[in-house]
Amino acid sequence: MSIDLDLFRWTPPKFSEFPSSVGVIITKGCRDGLSEIGKARNSAKEPNWTRRMSKAFTDAQINELGMYGEYAASSYLGLKVDQKIHRVGDSGHDLVFGRMKIAVKYNHRWRGYMIVEGRIGDDLKIGHIRDFNSDAIILTHGICAPPVCKCFKDDAAIFVVVAGWLTKEKFLKRMSSVNWGLGLRYYCRCDQLDPIHTVFGLERA
Repeated sequence: MSIDLDLFRWTPPKFSEFPSSVGVIITKGCRDGLSEIGKARNSAKEPNWTRRMSKAFTDAQINELGMYGEYAASSYLGLKVDQKIHRVGDSGHDLVFGRMKIAVKYNHRWRGYMIVEGRIGDDLKIGHIRDFNSDAIILTHGICAPPVCKCFKDDAAIFVVVAGWLTKEKFLKRMSSVNWGLGLRYYCRCDQLDPIHTVFGLERA
């Protein structure tokens, strides 16, 4: 199952260049389409693949926000966003860029952390993290400054930052771990990421 994003008639995203990141304006029409994909993905999941991921948002909202990040990263890299609906989760790879399989994370906070969920069976000694099966990971983030959150206040265009990226090896070296109340999380700060433009060329390595 997939959703035809062309039905939402959005205009192409607009980019704003920063020293190490890129800002993407996602138009209202595009946002509507991405929200529908996020909702459909959440509704299609089997119960044993559903788990509470946030205290602030429902799992359905998390899926919607994740689609904004995927679209922003895909647009910057010149790729089409994955529109597939998965019943039991996906492979862990949100994008395939040349030879690189890439996971995309979205944090609604301005300059928020790149966060990967810790799971039973993780073995950091050998670099095994169940929720990080990709070659690299990209962080995208919004503009919220909690306790003020703008994510679902209206349905206008939104601004998403493609903040930076890390290979899996670099993530393992730079990450810290914490439990904010919903289980173990591994994270890196924005200032620990490689500039997003440095991803180009490496997809052929």
